[in-house]
Amino acid sequence: MDQPTSDRILAYLLKHRTASVADLSRALGQTRPNLQYHIANLLRAGKISPITVDTSSHRKGRPEKFYALAADQKPENLAALASALLRLIAENPGPSTVDLPVELAQVMMPSPAVPPSLTLRMQNCVRHFNQHGYDSRWEAHQSGPRLIFRACPYWRIIHNHPELCQMDQHIVRRLTGAAVQQHSRIHPADPTSSCLFTLETEAANSSNTAPC
Repeated sequence: MDQPTSDRILAYLLKHRTASVADLSRALGQTRPNLQYHIANLLRAGKISPITVDTSSHRKGRPEKFYALAADQKPENLAALASALLRLIAENPGPSTVDLPVELAQVMMPSPAVPPSLTLRMQNCVRHFNQHGYDSRWEAHQSGPRLIFRACPYWRIIHNHPELCQMDQHIVRRLTGAAVQQHSRIHPADPTSSCLFTLETEAANSSNTAPC
């Protein structure tokens, strides 16, 4: 069975890094209109991105568009590396790994300023996590604020490494000064799953400094 044209375009970009429609036409034996149709679909799907290539020194006329794989389509082994490192640490405990989640939180979020207003603390918390790849929001609740993650940058390995959830819990504590409990976490196989933290209002209102 012939490989779909879109897959052939992706395979070519994986091997050659960049290509114009003319490059793809020569390599794949496809007409420009057909390739432009598939490129438009790949752009809409976020699988490729237009890039700027300086061809002014050897081409005349209108600059030709070039394309490359989108960042999240490029092969990477960071998840496997992180998983291996965490497993290695867990299997070889020492004095510096007794409180691994706490130590990770201190590295990821050193000495944050904790505003006196609980609302500002929660806003800062949401801003921090959203800047680092979480789809986070917070809700006021009678029993205390709730912090919800709909995405997690560690989703590929989180199921086997709950210490990363514990690290996030400690980061929330450092950002809010509150006691934090986790009630659910994202599961890689369930796109509707979410991570839920609750904060103790009394502890949050009585603390104005980040915990150690």
